[in-house]
Amino acid sequence: MKRTGDPFADMIAAEIQSHPRHGGGGDGPYNSEREAHADAMKAGSTEPGAAALGEHQKAALLKAACAAAKVETGHYDDRVIRWLAGWEDATVMVVAGLIERAYQAGRAERPVWVDSGSGPGHEHGPEFR
Repeated sequence: MKRTGDPFADMIAAEIQSHPRHGGGGDGPYNSEREAHADAMKAGSTEPGAAALGEHQKAALLKAACAAAKVETGHYDDRVIRWLAGWEDATVMVVAGLIERAYQAGRAERPVWVDSGSGPGHEHGPEFR
């Protein structure tokens, strides 16, 4: 796993990679702001009515989602991540969930290398399916 340099983000990324989720477990899909906010409340501890996550935690969450999805970020990407971290918890949870679900969907759709053989009766040789 690629490290982000942020211990909190690295911890979240390791957790995401060690326990891949497939919907409904903190990565969406979300059908309402209430659902996304509920997952944000699980991710951070807070008092009623307060934001569950601080901006640093939200930025780390987004960086962790990118790291877990093997997305390398540049300086401008990091600047946008910090900007996104200023949005409410539910918005950040949705964006992080979209990154994670897109990665999982891509893994599910990845072609598999099949060696169908070569020689007589095997015209095509190895191929992707």
